[in-house]
Order: sequence, then C-alpha cells, then structure tokens
Amino acid sequence: MRFIGLCSALLLAMTAFAHHAFPEDFNTSRTVEVEGSIISLSWTNPHTAFSLLADDGSIWHVESNAIGQLVDAGISQSALAVGTPLKVAGFPARDGSASLYTSNILLPGRQEIVLRPGTERRWNGPKR
Repeated sequence: MRFIGLCSALLLAMTAFAHHAFPEDFNTSRTVEVEGSIISLSWTNPHTAFSLLADDGSIWHVESNAIGQLVDAGISQSALAVGTPLKVAGFPARDGSASLYTSNILLPGRQEIVLRPGTERRWNGPKR
C-alpha cells in the first residue's frame, strides 16, 4: 500500500513539474492584441491552443484555457474552427516569440469572452 502511495506521489510531482510555470513563460505585465484567422487548433487539455495567421502575415501561437473552462465561458470547439476570424488579447511570451496566453477573445459577431479572472473587457465595455 505504501508503494502505491509513493508511486502516486511521484507521478503527481512529475506531472506538476512537466506543466510550465505560467509567469516564467508569459509576461503578465504586458498585453498584446492580435487579429487574424485561425489556421490550426489543438482542442486538448491541459490547455487548448491554436495558430492565428495575423493580418500582418505573422503566425502566432495562442495558448488558452482547458476545454472545460472554455466551454463554461461559452466557447465551443466549432467556435474556434479553422478559418474563423477573431481578435485575441493576452500576455506575450517572455522569449520574444510570436506566442501569447489569452485573456480575451473577440469572436465573430463582436462576442467578447473574458478568460482570466479579474480581467476587464477590452472591446465591448464593462461586463454587465
């Protein structure tokens, strides 16, 4: 029984270590906006991710919340289908790459989704 407990603790520690440290990877003191169209989607946990072909021709890697959090916020997999135009705001990668972690998504039809607690709406005014 102790062996199973030890193995479980080790597995949990390895999982936690493998998961990146958010503040080390993303600069939470800055926010950038990118507008473009989705060119790929990875609808997986622990974070969904998609690539965005920005209007200026650059390709951004956009990391977002877990599937359950997105669904709870009103975002389905089909809302992030390849070809969907959208605008995102989020924290840029500290390494200077074209990557960000989303705080806000503006879907077609001007539906804004706020994904981070304590984050204000950027495009549609105060949340009511």
